Amino acid sequence: MRKFAAILCIAALTFSTAVSAEDLRRSTSMIAPEDAAISSEDKDKLPDNCDLKAAEVDTESIKNPEVKKVIEDILDPETEATLKDLLDALGMKEDTFELKDGSTVNFTNYDILTPPTELVLEDGEGETTCDFDYLDEEEETTVKVTLKADALTDCDPANLLILLIDPETTETAVLTADPESDTENGEIDVDFPFLGIFTILEA
Repeated sequence: MRKFAAILCIAALTFSTAVSAEDLRRSTSMIAPEDAAISSEDKDKLPDNCDLKAAEVDTESIKNPEVKKVIEDILDPETEATLKDLLDALGMKEDTFELKDGSTVNFTNYDILTPPTELVLEDGEGETTCDFDYLDEEEETTVKVTLKADALTDCDPANLLILLIDPETTETAVLTADPESDTENGEIDVDFPFLGIFTILEA
């Protein structure tokens, strides 16, 4: 059974207000997702007594030093790290990334909307030591997660992408938001294939 290790340390998220669209694209001025809730139909895919949380990134868990440095820089308001810097560190081309449906993403059309945030599992005692538990060894299983952030309010789900990174292996996935997401209330629904660090991008 394929499992992905959850990050062992969880911290409280802090948020700041943003006064313009440009501010949302810069570090601490960006509004981080404040909540991550798994759909009721996927609850049984999690280990017993565990729940999903949106947490502040533990950069010490990032094994690749280049990726670690860029994510730290994105989170630091004093630096000028960009999406291109992150893609370069991950070894991803800016304009030729192929999604699962066969379409190609041109990242030059996108900016970072929310700062890197960690999707982790937390057990009943507040420890994030559980694994994401796949039920089917032959077929990859995903879980539907609702992410909530003020920065998502009234966004068009079709203009959003979610860049997901496994901090230990730097395995990367590019996810899309459900087109029926309730962005009027600052929410998007996303199918996550594994736990890790994610940032929401907007075209």
